[in-house]
Amino acid sequence: MRLDATSLERARDLFVRFPQQLMAALKKANVRSAGHVLTQMKKVHLVGGNPLNRRTGNLIRSWSVIPPVEDGKGWRGGVGSNCEYAAAHEFGVDKTKEGVAVRAHTRRVESRSSYREGAKTNLRTGKTSGMTSQGIAFVSAFSRAQHTKLPARPYARPSFMECEERIRATHHDQIRQAWEKAK
Repeated sequence: MRLDATSLERARDLFVRFPQQLMAALKKANVRSAGHVLTQMKKVHLVGGNPLNRRTGNLIRSWSVIPPVEDGKGWRGGVGSNCEYAAAHEFGVDKTKEGVAVRAHTRRVESRSSYREGAKTNLRTGKTSGMTSQGIAFVSAFSRAQHTKLPARPYARPSFMECEERIRATHHDQIRQAWEKAK
């Protein structure tokens, strides 16, 4: 989301007269706004509005505030996750990966089992007694295609949308405070 402050006269005046103060105010607003989103996201998870079935909590713990970096006309930052499956849960996945390796292994195969003459099957358990050798198949290593399909279960975007007004207010307050200090 981008917050546009061009309609604010204070911001325009601050940008022309005191660009360093405006940049510092935007940086501070960015960090605080990211904190609002992060707090909302964790609150939704704690209250029980969690669209994901949380088992370990690694996904929610992986979210943190990204320190703002200067981007020409302002600051770019926010919240993010370094968890490899965060984007998959947020946006969904439908992909096929070719060449997934499967190691060599053994497998029990009933059709390869041999029984001695006169072996009997127990009617209650269905097991046959008198087996002479158990059938085992040796499977060589091979590669196959793996299809992954995961529906989108957004949890970060709704938290961000709930905080949108608070984010705007935070940016507005920081610009106002910078203006008052610069006067």
